[in-house]
Amino acid sequence: MRKKLVNEKRDELKQLTPRELVDRILEFPDATVLNYDEEGNRRKFPVEEMARGFQAKDYAMSEKQFYTLVHHFAAATVPEMKVVGITFRDSDPSSFVKDEIGKTDKKTTYEMDFHLVPEPTNPVDPNAIAVYVEQTDGQEHQIGYLNKEFAAKYPMTEDMMTKGYLSDWSNGKFKVISYSLAVDVEENQLTHQQMPEEKLYVYTTQFNYYNTDTENDFINQNTDTMTERFKEFNQNPALKRDIADVTWTCDGDEFNVVTVVAHRELTDRELQSDLTQFLQAHLEDYGWFQWNVQEYSLDDTLDMDENQDTTKVYGTHFSLTGTVNDVEAAKEYLTEPPMTKFLTEALPEIKDKVANIEWILNDNGYEGDILLVANEPLDDYELYKISNWIEGQNSDGIGESFEQQQFAYTTWDDWDDEDDEFVDLGDGEMISFDWVSNTYRLSDVTERYADYAHMTMEKQNPYSLGDGDLDEITESAEETL
Repeated sequence: MRKKLVNEKRDELKQLTPRELVDRILEFPDATVLNYDEEGNRRKFPVEEMARGFQAKDYAMSEKQFYTLVHHFAAATVPEMKVVGITFRDSDPSSFVKDEIGKTDKKTTYEMDFHLVPEPTNPVDPNAIAVYVEQTDGQEHQIGYLNKEFAAKYPMTEDMMTKGYLSDWSNGKFKVISYSLAVDVEENQLTHQQMPEEKLYVYTTQFNYYNTDTENDFINQNTDTMTERFKEFNQNPALKRDIADVTWTCDGDEFNVVTVVAHRELTDRELQSDLTQFLQAHLEDYGWFQWNVQEYSLDDTLDMDENQDTTKVYGTHFSLTGTVNDVEAAKEYLTEPPMTKFLTEALPEIKDKVANIEWILNDNGYEGDILLVANEPLDDYELYKISNWIEGQNSDGIGESFEQQQFAYTTWDDWDDEDDEFVDLGDGEMISFDWVSNTYRLSDVTERYADYAHMTMEKQNPYSLGDGDLDEITESAEETL
């Protein structure tokens, strides 16, 4: 049944334009489901990250990339699950409305309709979702519940119909049975999810003032149209829905204020990308402001810590086209080039902000991460330029030399040790960075890699002294005296 639902959804998604498909993916509330599987492993095709990358490139993609998004988005959003608690129900499956669709020596399989009913007044679990089926007399009978982990992650407020299977392992006797069904969680999230408690989040930023009184008056008079302009400008459907108000005020002081009110807490990506780009574009349109992009870092004015550590870690995932034949050699090779030096030479404007950039291959030999440690937050445009630089490196720089190494071939048969090269690839495959799945879109991963950032900064400043160092120096000085 899941396969049927997934294929139906793929057929529906194929009718969309690339822009409509990307916007729909980014509107899905749970990016983790799209980027990681149920066991927490990163998907080979992280759909949400890929969609972000295509959005940054003005939705440009090949036909193959389009169908890759369609295929994996549909698969990631239609999970299959067992109905639980069926042993506690006095059920007679022979009385249920069902269609036999398969039979073997051990099992008979029936297709059924399942009615999912939320139970907000359930004394044990207010997120509980009961599962009902229709009997031949027209009445409904409860057979169990969806598992509580799913119900907590995808809460419902309205009933939902779906299809699934009844498996009878006693071939008609209904002594050993199980029920399984598939749910389109995208439909559940967008149509049936509970509304969060109403809150308003206020964000502010400042821009430099270099205007005449007449120009200030003009801006103040047109501030009422800013919310509408933002929703026309922005391509993030979720942000369009959740932004309540965008205004700015010029009052003749040295600094002027932009205020953004949202119905929910905004992500760093939404602040640093969507909102910042809108402000940059519209303030430049007026042509009266001289400002630094860093000044458009929007801070939550209700919760600011001026003494917090400014070190940031940004990361992006990469996949190879195959598995290298010597993981340790490949890992060591990726650490040899002075990539931080190459980056700061290519983008000297960020030289003082970047502490380190590193390519890290996982033990599986076919994927890894690129981590960048910055002394202070980078704005969206800086991250965009670095992402483009990484893409170029993996295509023509470190990537080109990587694929020419001995470990990057699936066979060693044709390696000529004397000439230190392959004389004939034969049936061997050259391993390179996968251009289909890699978007190189950098995101803030500081929380996940806090220890890595700390160790990196220590390497950058190996002569910093801790309390133990000071005690040792003091004792040595006393001995010398």
